[in-house]
Amino acid sequence: MLLRTTAEIKKYFSSIDTDYNFKSIQSFILDAETDLVIPEISQELYDSLRTKYTNNELAGKTLQLFEYLQKAIVHLALYNMSDSGSFRISDSGFYVSITGDTRPVSDKKMVVFRNGRYEAGYKALDQALAYLEKNINEPDFLPYKNSDIKESAAHYFITNSKDFTKWFSPLANSSTTYRAALSSIGMAESNYILPLLGEEFFEDLKTKTQEGTLTADEKTLVTKIQKPLASLSIAEAIPILNFNYDGKTLSVNYRAANNDNIEASMSMSDERLSMLMNQCLINGELEVKRLKKWLNNNAGKFTLYTADTASDDTDLNSADSHIYFV
Repeated sequence: MLLRTTAEIKKYFSSIDTDYNFKSIQSFILDAETDLVIPEISQELYDSLRTKYTNNELAGKTLQLFEYLQKAIVHLALYNMSDSGSFRISDSGFYVSITGDTRPVSDKKMVVFRNGRYEAGYKALDQALAYLEKNINEPDFLPYKNSDIKESAAHYFITNSKDFTKWFSPLANSSTTYRAALSSIGMAESNYILPLLGEEFFEDLKTKTQEGTLTADEKTLVTKIQKPLASLSIAEAIPILNFNYDGKTLSVNYRAANNDNIEASMSMSDERLSMLMNQCLINGELEVKRLKKWLNNNAGKFTLYTADTASDDTDLNSADSHIYFV
């Protein structure tokens, strides 16, 4: 494991008691590492970091990456533990301990805790992956660079929750919502960006994005692609994800919102979902038109792009539009 002591847990989550028995969370740490972290960083890099950790050889950029991963593991382990960690099991059944001055946490607070740990865990994991990509040629990171995970990982033009939020602020940097919407980003790319760029240019730009070899003009183009892609991805995601929206933050998490402290799932009404979907489609398609106009005006900068001068004055209610009013 990449954690050995309660003190390491407390470093990233100070609310835990100093005398907390590390063995109580050990199995949940193993689950977090096996199920959530290793599939993202590769078994090869995990084994390398574990060896350096055991031999006290962590330093420099490897130490920085390790600390990001430790933080992710702590929060994700606490998340894993939260649905059963307060239970005790004996021959007589399941029970919780109650003393004169302590009581089990309420369901409402537990839901807030679970959501917080899940979000914090994935934010830290996103930081670790971004750091890995930024320093991919470091000798200590070669196990990841040469792994099957790195070679087969699905990368889109929007690669993290920060870039998503830049163009769709209600996401509020939610790593969990971003991850839940990954397949929808792929669908939006296929439905809107691929037809605009053409297959050859699309694949070339995607490859350079993954390899970090974009020219200055291509970086500008990717930024302009992200703007419509964010709205269109939300529109694609709405029919398949159970979003929650409180007027400030869009999320896919559960929340408790009743007087009985019972966990409850709240989501937007069908009417508001329909309005949000249509607005995202309208905004996204208008931005695709602006992107097409910019590409046509700058076609000379991109040898694989063929300028299309066809009119873009499509009626949003026509059969050629992807917008459907409900």
